[in-house]
Amino acid sequence: MFQTEIATQPLTPAASANLGWSPTALSSFLLTHEQTRGKAALLEAVQTRGNEPAPHVHHDSDETFYIIEGKMTFYVAGKTIAAPAGASVFIGRGQEHSFTVDTAAANTLILVTPA
Repeated sequence: MFQTEIATQPLTPAASANLGWSPTALSSFLLTHEQTRGKAALLEAVQTRGNEPAPHVHHDSDETFYIIEGKMTFYVAGKTIAAPAGASVFIGRGQEHSFTVDTAAANTLILVTPA
């Protein structure tokens, strides 16, 4: 028989309760690492042109971006990936990456695993 571990809080409060600015985006945490016992974090982030991060590496987690609205270009491990609305981009841990916002702003969902 299988046993499934249940997250500590399967339901989240309104996203606006977790709204805040990071150095590069206005972000709302939809699921936090506390709610998933460190397994994942999910956030909605509005990225704006001119506030993109410098190339960087996450050594302990993967990132998946889903573009809700707008257009972005990702630079992952030496490859260029065009990402219009509806696109998903997976960035594995240890891969140097950055991105540019090709429209005034881009609304994204970002899944971080583990968180």
